[in-house]
Amino acid sequence: MSGEIREAIVAEIGQRPGRWRVSRRGCALGARPETVRILRTVVRGELALAAVEFEDRSGRPWSWAFGAVRGRDGGWKVCGGAGGGLASGREPWASLGGWRWSGRWCLGGRVHGEQVRAVRLTDAAGSTVEDVVEGGYALLIAPEPARRPLRVELLDAESAVLAAQSWPPRGRP
Repeated sequence: MSGEIREAIVAEIGQRPGRWRVSRRGCALGARPETVRILRTVVRGELALAAVEFEDRSGRPWSWAFGAVRGRDGGWKVCGGAGGGLASGREPWASLGGWRWSGRWCLGGRVHGEQVRAVRLTDAAGSTVEDVVEGGYALLIAPEPARRPLRVELLDAESAVLAAQSWPPRGRP
């Protein structure tokens, strides 16, 4: 199944410029298909998230989380994506992008900090979803529609909160 998800993502971001391009703040970034690496995939029912790293046509590295939805034919189709350059920041810290699909929040991205073992997402009603950090990435799919505001907590091995942040980050829609 993860091979089918990979194929769907590579088919989308590997198209020639002019068809589908990864964009950030209006600046088109063409992904070079030969550099696309799927680092991790999580599937929850008909939704999947994948942590993806790639280089654009200028050789700049990018880190994105892409979502895919399983169609009636059983195939996978990309339904969203969010990300940015491979940046580092203060630790512990999570650089999560996200979107809603059928009312459910999908968040994914890089997690910084060696002591961070898991990421927990909590919505305004107190519903939570957690994911273990693997390969420096967390991928979260809320099991039900979530209400804003959303809170992201970075947890250590004993589930103690190392850091917390709102999502989306302040100043973002």
